Parts: sequence; C-alpha cells; structure tokens
Amino acid sequence: MLNISGIISKFIKNSSQRDIDKLKSIVEKINSWEPIIKNVPDESFPAKTEEFKSKVQKRIKCCRGNFFQNSF
Repeated sequence: MLNISGIISKFIKNSSQRDIDKLKSIVEKINSWEPIIKNVPDESFPAKTEEFKSKVQKRIKCCRGNFFQNSF
C-alpha cells in the first residue's frame, strides 16, 4: 500500500524535526570544544567556572539593558 504521508514527510519536515536540526548544530559546536577542554587541568576548573559565571553575568546585564532600552 502506498503511504503518501510517509513520502511527503521525507521532503517536508515537521516542526519537531526542524527543532532537532537546529539543536544538532548547537551540539556539534559544543562537541568541537571537547579536545580543548580535555587539555584543561582539573585544578583549574574552579577558576574557569568563576570566569564563566562572570562572563554570563556581564552578558545578562548587557542584554537586560538593551531589552529595557528598546522596550520603552
């Protein structure tokens, strides 16, 4: 029996498949960091964690400022 929806789905992706495709590219970027992270000694992780937290906080403050400036 001919399955039309199966044939169509091979050419037209549903929203879930599009989301998965977007996430795949993000996962590939994250995985590309593995060789670099493997070379970081365990002792330096606490300092790197604090550095990362600081960068995230700065980015949040920057985004909040831009959001509020553009909202009003």
